Amino acid sequence: MKIFVIVLDKQGESVKEAVNDRLKNKNVKFYRISSATFILKGEYLSGEVAEIVGIKGDDRLKDASGVVFRIDSYSGFADPSIWEFLGD
Repeated sequence: MKIFVIVLDKQGESVKEAVNDRLKNKNVKFYRISSATFILKGEYLSGEVAEIVGIKGDDRLKDASGVVFRIDSYSGFADPSIWEFLGD
C-alpha cells in the first residue's frame, strides 16, 4: 500500500477541519499528525490524493492549498499510534 504525507499550507482552522472531515467522509485510511499534516494510505496517485483532500481539482475546498508527497521510507521518533498506523 502506498503512503502519502499531506502538508497543508498556512490555512485557517476551518480549512484544516474541512480537510479532516472530507477524509473521514471519503472513507480513506488516514492519520492526522497535526492540524495541518496528515498521513494517508491507499492505492492512489499523488494527484488523486490532492483531489480527495480538496487541494486540487473541480471539487477543491475554498482557500485550501498544500502539497502531497508520496513516501517510500520513513524514520524517527513519534507517538506509537503513528507506527501502528504505518504498519497496519
